[in-house]
Amino acid sequence: MDPDHHSHSHSHSHSSEHADGDCSCCFTQVAVAILCALAAVIWYRYKDYPRLRPLGLDYDHQTVQVENGVRKRKIAKPSESLGFECPRTIYGYMNRGAEINGNGPCLGFRRDATSPYEWITYKQTMDRIKNFGAGLVHLGVKSKSGSESFVGIFARTSPEWVIAEYGTYAYNLVAVPFYDSIGPDACQSAINRLEVKLLICGDSNNLETMLAGKHGLKSVKVVVFVDAPTDAVRAKAKQNGLKVLTFEEVENLGKVHKIPLNLPQPEDLAILMFTSGTTGEPKAAMLTHRAVAVAVANVIIGLLPVRLNTNTTGIAYLPLAHIMERIQEMATFVYGGKQGFNSNGIPLLIEDIKELRPDLVVLVPRILNRIYGKMLEAVRTSKFKQAMLKMAIFFKSLEMKMGIYRRDSIWDRLVFKKLQDTIGGRVRVCATGSAPLDAGMTNVMRAALGCYIYEVYGQTETAGILTGTFGGDCLAGHVGAPAGGADQGGIEIKLIDVPDLGYFAKDGKGEICARGAHLMEGYYGMPEETAKVLDQDGFVHTGDVGQWIEGGRLKVIDRKKHIFKLSQGEYLAPEKLETELLTSPLVNQIFIDGNSLHPFTVALVYPNYDLLQPVQNGGGDVPDKLTAAEVEKTLLAEFKVVGKSRYLKSYEIPKKIYILPEPFSSENGFMTPTQKVKRETVRMAFKKQLTDMYKGVSLVD
Repeated sequence: MDPDHHSHSHSHSHSSEHADGDCSCCFTQVAVAILCALAAVIWYRYKDYPRLRPLGLDYDHQTVQVENGVRKRKIAKPSESLGFECPRTIYGYMNRGAEINGNGPCLGFRRDATSPYEWITYKQTMDRIKNFGAGLVHLGVKSKSGSESFVGIFARTSPEWVIAEYGTYAYNLVAVPFYDSIGPDACQSAINRLEVKLLICGDSNNLETMLAGKHGLKSVKVVVFVDAPTDAVRAKAKQNGLKVLTFEEVENLGKVHKIPLNLPQPEDLAILMFTSGTTGEPKAAMLTHRAVAVAVANVIIGLLPVRLNTNTTGIAYLPLAHIMERIQEMATFVYGGKQGFNSNGIPLLIEDIKELRPDLVVLVPRILNRIYGKMLEAVRTSKFKQAMLKMAIFFKSLEMKMGIYRRDSIWDRLVFKKLQDTIGGRVRVCATGSAPLDAGMTNVMRAALGCYIYEVYGQTETAGILTGTFGGDCLAGHVGAPAGGADQGGIEIKLIDVPDLGYFAKDGKGEICARGAHLMEGYYGMPEETAKVLDQDGFVHTGDVGQWIEGGRLKVIDRKKHIFKLSQGEYLAPEKLETELLTSPLVNQIFIDGNSLHPFTVALVYPNYDLLQPVQNGGGDVPDKLTAAEVEKTLLAEFKVVGKSRYLKSYEIPKKIYILPEPFSSENGFMTPTQKVKRETVRMAFKKQLTDMYKGVSLVD
């Protein structure tokens, strides 16, 4: 009988039977645990594994102060450590892969969820890149001619996206990728402001989205479709004065009209990348080839201990209009590795990962939190499983401190294999960014997945990278040291006072400001907006608040913009509280809000119903549907437990919640493509619900 669920009896004899059962069960559990521990010790003692240790880096002294509180990464001889000199243009990354692995697989895709991956080689990819680029030039796109150089891209992540992008670079043109989440009005406004004349669309839906705005596509003359458009969309395009071509037709134009390559220089403009910010008119950050190339070089140096190679496999599923996914791709290409693509959006991502079995993957914090929550839920009802999990994490953490990351220990076989198989079973590097990770969760997931979790921090304005953790650094809860080590230069960071929030640089806390080789040149055509974030000394002001911690590592602790004050005068950073409460496996998404009229917070929550129902019913039968009151009661109780364990103050824990009818997503307009919540959009859409939660509540806590 399960000792966790037996019924207590008033009978002495009945109690004795259960006591004997408990003792026997406990003895068995202890015996098994001891045997496992002994086996693990023997395995560790005699198994020889390479250590994941970087060259030329002291973990305890990762940065050095250069002047007036400015710090930079401390590392020497990066090119010697890499074994090659990093390319100085974006095109150079793909070209190096082709040089060292021309006949090897480069880009992979699936025709459907049941098909295997099909691959085109580096040589085939380079031929298509050159043909497509020549086709663009034949259609009138001109190098170094202002808006005449711009090539708009509005398509899903796919091999053609990459071919189109590198086709622009092959002829020194400028890629202008668009997010669908910014909406048709904003897209049209941006296209017209930039005077984009040629637009690449993934399919008919992309063009219909573009045409749905109120401004019209005034500058666009040619639309190129990756997937052949429908007859109705062809007709609509003709009505709007647009010439329609397919992707294949542009490639064929390039085959027929051969044009010599016109390769870019490092200082040439490469990308106009729209910020994935959550408010206001989208701004196009001007990124040169040097900026992006140096940013990726610094990432590669951060991953030195992992030793990527021609066998490296990556998977792309995030929008390529976001810099993070493109950095992952470039890091794969420069080693001649292969890049697979998600077949049909997030719903099939896990199936694609299982088929592709990548060893390099980008996972946003929300996905990592979900994996973590499922792992905890799997052991929630068993004391024995909890003990095994704790022991496995303990021993694997010891290995990681010695620089050993692996997936074939006894603990992997007994405890973690099923979890590892959900992400392919051979991931060596999991890169993450866009939001801070919980320190406890990070260490647990490193042990459970048997891979290095590489945490980066940056913004579009900094080519996606400002800081990054170093392979083998086991301390969690930070975003590493300033990016650096590349021969072309690195990032310098200083913290400046934020007196309104009580942060002062003299205490090692303040707004994060960065200067260096991979910053934007400014926002295209928006000098006033540029001046707001880029100062006269060349520092970008991020709006994030950081703290220097041990070893010269940077920790992001607050946000200047997304704060509010409660009635008792306490300032709160909602994103920080959300990160803490998301450690509960019962929560998929949470949005915390508050104001100066009330002494407590409220929240919008989308629960994890798969886990919530069994918890609500004590592990028994799951009902068809829970009432809103039952869900609220369970979650509020959970928040108290989590809040206490995370040392939150009572006023930081939501006192009332509203259950969201559906999760936030980029599709419904509540999240950016980088999975950041558009706080003002959410606040306006749920204004009534947020207000109603305070009704009938005293203004005094």
